Amino acid sequence: MCKSDNELTTQNTQNIVNHFIWKSREHSKLVKILKIPIELNKIDCLTRLDDKEFRMACLREMKSQLNILSRSDGSVILSHGNTVVIASMYGPVEAKIQKTLIDKASVEVVFRPKTGLSFVQDRLKESVIKSTCESALLTMIHPRTSVILTIQELQDEGSLLACCINAACLALINSGISMRFTIAAVSCIINVDNEIILDANHIQSNKCRASMSFVFDSQKQHLVTSQTGGNFSKDQYDECLIKCREASKLIFEYYKQVVKKYAPII
Repeated sequence: MCKSDNELTTQNTQNIVNHFIWKSREHSKLVKILKIPIELNKIDCLTRLDDKEFRMACLREMKSQLNILSRSDGSVILSHGNTVVIASMYGPVEAKIQKTLIDKASVEVVFRPKTGLSFVQDRLKESVIKSTCESALLTMIHPRTSVILTIQELQDEGSLLACCINAACLALINSGISMRFTIAAVSCIINVDNEIILDANHIQSNKCRASMSFVFDSQKQHLVTSQTGGNFSKDQYDECLIKCREASKLIFEYYKQVVKKYAPII
């Protein structure tokens, strides 16, 4: 086991989870709050809990802290509501012989589930995250090197893939590696009533007839990655794409808040 893997062992993961405490908010909503000495960066759309349409059109609260790991080149803990992941980035480092590319850096992604071994679905997440990050990075600047992203799931309460991609982007930003653009991922579902819900939680996702995840770039909000599942029409796909593209602007604004706060120490 290499040094980068040692920092994401089960014991360390449990120590981080122990920093989360439950507190009650209005309407008896329970949210997880990271108990750390400095103020967290956060964005909260859920200010009108009595408005159903507003809830369906908004993202869950986002919180993060950079430099969460000491030995990585960039790291972050990020939560989308109660979905929490840690992402760490190492590199550019010397690539293994079998993974060396002479004209660009190779990108490796390792996704670790909360418990147990990785399954086929986890390998799919790794593939999607890898291709997305490769599109965003200027890999040709660092030939014959490797960029390694490790993502540890701490808790899955829905829209896990989007949370992982956004955490990976923040880890890359934290590392200072050259990028073409930053990326923002937004997930949505279509429920049995044909309603579109953005950033759905675990309960909503279990009752959906279709799920979609979109990734956009920060320059012109062009589509970078799309992953879909379930039954839906072309019109529903187009509507989901439009709503997720608009919601991605909130995430890009959140990135700006994070960078503004951490700029002196990144």
